[in-house]
Amino acid sequence: TIFSSFSNFYNSFLQPIYSLINFKSVAVSSLWPNIFTTVAELNVAPLSQVISQIGGTLIFSLAIVGIALVLLKEMKSEKTEGKSENNLFAGVLFAVWLIAALYTTTKGVRFILLVAPIVAISFGGFLGITWNLISKWISKELKINLIISKTVVFVLLALLLIQPTLAGYNAAHNSVPSMNDAWYNTLTKIKTEAPENIIITSWWDFGYWFKAIADRPVTFDGGTQVGHGAYWVGKSLLTNNEKTTAGILRMLNCGQNNAFEELNNILNDTPKSVQILNEIIVKNKANAIKILNNYELNDKQVNNIIEYTHCNAPVDYYITSEDMVGKAGVWGHFGSWDFEKAQMYQETKNLNRNEAINNLKNKFNLNLEEADRIYYEIQNNDADQWIAAWPSYQSGLSPCQKQNNNNYTFICNIGMQQGVASFNINLNKNEATIQTNNDQQLFPKSFVFVKEGEIKQKIYENNTIGSSLILIPIGETYQAILSDPTHAYSTFTKLFFFDGLGMDCFKKFDEVRQFTGGKISTWKVNYEC
Repeated sequence: TIFSSFSNFYNSFLQPIYSLINFKSVAVSSLWPNIFTTVAELNVAPLSQVISQIGGTLIFSLAIVGIALVLLKEMKSEKTEGKSENNLFAGVLFAVWLIAALYTTTKGVRFILLVAPIVAISFGGFLGITWNLISKWISKELKINLIISKTVVFVLLALLLIQPTLAGYNAAHNSVPSMNDAWYNTLTKIKTEAPENIIITSWWDFGYWFKAIADRPVTFDGGTQVGHGAYWVGKSLLTNNEKTTAGILRMLNCGQNNAFEELNNILNDTPKSVQILNEIIVKNKANAIKILNNYELNDKQVNNIIEYTHCNAPVDYYITSEDMVGKAGVWGHFGSWDFEKAQMYQETKNLNRNEAINNLKNKFNLNLEEADRIYYEIQNNDADQWIAAWPSYQSGLSPCQKQNNNNYTFICNIGMQQGVASFNINLNKNEATIQTNNDQQLFPKSFVFVKEGEIKQKIYENNTIGSSLILIPIGETYQAILSDPTHAYSTFTKLFFFDGLGMDCFKKFDEVRQFTGGKISTWKVNYEC
């Protein structure tokens, strides 16, 4: 309070509580996405799951009885011994601790770890007090030696521990590690063959593996789950322009999000700052400087920003792996984050209708009808769902069969939510169609395929199913997969499914197969592409 302010003092008590309550909130204190909304261990745990994880209903119930017994014991000792101090402290502490720990589990399953100690202590209290009281009672009433009665009661109470002990053993015995030889060999090769000053980029899940085994720094890992990392790495995978991917990686390896911080300190406009960065990262240094000058920045400001976008960055080793196909909905969500919609949500969510519509009209140049529609959407949708979609790969890989022994016509039967769809492929005409039961001809939203050594994309405007079809050559035949249109022609699709065909910014460093068949590919990035 003396050296800073009184608010800093009282916030030291309130901030941890506020942070716990709001740490999964979106578009509240920041326009960047909140990656905590997608971390599996932060999924909400129902009380039944919490109780199951800490030993089951019986153990949990007896732990509560244990707290009650501690309270009764302390109250009794207070009356009989005439003590002036508050002997209720232990019981009250246990009760408050249990309630607080149970509340944290409403924010994620990982916080069950906080419930385990107090349940263990309270259950121990139940066992200790019960053991003492019952063994004394048996010894007195049945005239049995106290040591014998204590031993018998101890054995009976110990039977309560058999079931949770077996459950714990089985959980440990049946667990399977995610690490395998393929991952270990991939990262060991980076350690032994890559220069020391490289940086590894992939989605964050295995970042600690990369640091521990490859012994190299990473762009993004479990300790740096920040909004800007989720956006930039997600966009590097989702963009259909490999130059954008290379530009993002160079910027991140020059200084993470410092370019944005420098620019936004000047503009104080997050959507505009992000838009300008997306504009300049694909340009060479001279053209990037010209663009920044057009926004009336002075030379010092321009140089500070360029230092973090166009430095002589460490080479990036970019990893694409099978697990990222299943996670595409998550990194696709963050990579397609709409900062303008985030700003709309943040500024109007808590306003009344007239205030919100006026804000949307004046600040975002919307007409009355658009402003009214967006206000309605904001009031009736979760922020994370409204600001950005969750694009994903919508099927597994399905084999295609030649038609009439023709190398250019195929049928690909792909499972969809509505059933199996039969796609007729004609590579002579660059066509993909679906024949329906009523003879109506439908098309994928886009068709991505290889022809004459190039990855091509054909976009359909009418009679589309909303999903895109990706046709992948496998030797002399093909496999196909359905995806959201934003994934169909993405950097990840080109690297992982098309093996980097025709790409200038990526050179394959390594590729291995896991025992499950999943592929791990490592790419060396060329910023000069």
